[in-house]
Amino acid sequence: MKQVQKGFTLIELMIVVAIIGILAAVAIPQYQDYVSRTRWANVLSEFSSIRTSVAECIQRSAGDPTLCTTAAQLGLVEIPANIGTSPAQVALGGTPTAVAGTNGIGGTSSWTLTSATGAAGAALTSGCILTARATVTATAVVWDYVASGADICNRSRTGFPRAAAAPAPTTP
Repeated sequence: MKQVQKGFTLIELMIVVAIIGILAAVAIPQYQDYVSRTRWANVLSEFSSIRTSVAECIQRSAGDPTLCTTAAQLGLVEIPANIGTSPAQVALGGTPTAVAGTNGIGGTSSWTLTSATGAAGAALTSGCILTARATVTATAVVWDYVASGADICNRSRTGFPRAAAAPAPTTP
C-alpha cells in the first residue's frame, strides 16, 4: 500500500521563506520612501498659506518680491519657525531670499525648509533641505521646489528633484 504524503518538505518551506524575504527586502524601503514623501506633502500643504500670501503680496507690489519678506508685508500675524506636526516637522529658514526682477518680471523669493530631527523612524529624512522658490512671470507667480542636503534627500524621499551639484573645479 502506498502512503500519501502529508505536509510540506523542508525544501518547500525554505523556498517560501526565501520568497517572503526577497519581497520584504524590496517592499520595506519603498514603504519608507512613500511615508517620507507623504510627510513632505503634509508639510507643503501647511506651507501653502504662506505661499498664497507671498503670491498675493508680489502681485500687490507690482511684481517686486523684495517687498514681501516680513510677516507684516505678507499680511500674516507671524511667519512660523516650524511647519508640520512633530516629529515630521521642518524649520522655516527665517527671512526669505528675495531678488527683484526687471519691470515686475523675473524676480524670485526663495524659502528654505529644513527637516528637523525627531524620533527614529518617525521624522522626515534628517538633514534634508527643500528650497521653495517663487518666480514672477508676466502672468503669474510660479513655484518650484528643489531638494538638497544629505545624499539621501532625493526625489524618492522628498518627491522633488535634487539640486544639481556644482561642477568640480578644473585646474589648468
